[in-house]
Amino acid sequence: MKGTDVSRAKTLYKLQEIDIFQAKVRRRLLALQKVLTGNDAIEKARGEVEALEAEVQSWQQAHRDAELESESLETRIREAEQRLMSGAIHNPKELESLQASIAALRRQKTGAEDQGVKALETLETLQATLEKKRAALENLEKAWQTKRAEYQQELTKRKQEYVYLKRARATLAQSLDEATLERYEFLRKRKQGRAVAKLTDETCSACYMQVPKSIASAAYSDKDELVLCPNCGRILWLG
Repeated sequence: MKGTDVSRAKTLYKLQEIDIFQAKVRRRLLALQKVLTGNDAIEKARGEVEALEAEVQSWQQAHRDAELESESLETRIREAEQRLMSGAIHNPKELESLQASIAALRRQKTGAEDQGVKALETLETLQATLEKKRAALENLEKAWQTKRAEYQQELTKRKQEYVYLKRARATLAQSLDEATLERYEFLRKRKQGRAVAKLTDETCSACYMQVPKSIASAAYSDKDELVLCPNCGRILWLG
């Protein structure tokens, strides 16, 4: 495979190297673009902070409600006790009913106070957790800003690489005839991106099988024809 075929196989091998590297750059570009659209860890941490903030607000409202209810009940108890002590009520049943009402109000006030204490204790725990979550989120955001700048720089670099490789590929492709390119693309699609393999010591570098001497000899001949590995079907290049 001297002369034209040597040059053609060599060009195809270089083209393959560009295609392989270009595919890696493209995958990295896609990964970088995906990463730069958002940070899952930050989104999760932010969601946890927002959920805790909402829970804190809910318990703050519960504490205020308990305090207001306790104050309202205290007012009602005081008014009822004033009526009881005023001497204006003489009916024993009415007196008994008022005393029972005061006792019920006091039980309700105790319940409201208990709810207020529970709300306050829960608030203290939630606020301590919220403070830690906010600090963790802040640290994540600071670290992400630094990392994001690095990713952005790499993205710019990879884009430049991709453009360079695209141009280099176009230049190489122009030096090959259409039939050779079609054959290369056909094999590349069916051989996991590797259409060309080096032939070293009569062994194919892709499938590691030793080729028959007749094939190896054909690879060294002057025939204007690409030589294929009889085992894996790839184009052989005498690298």
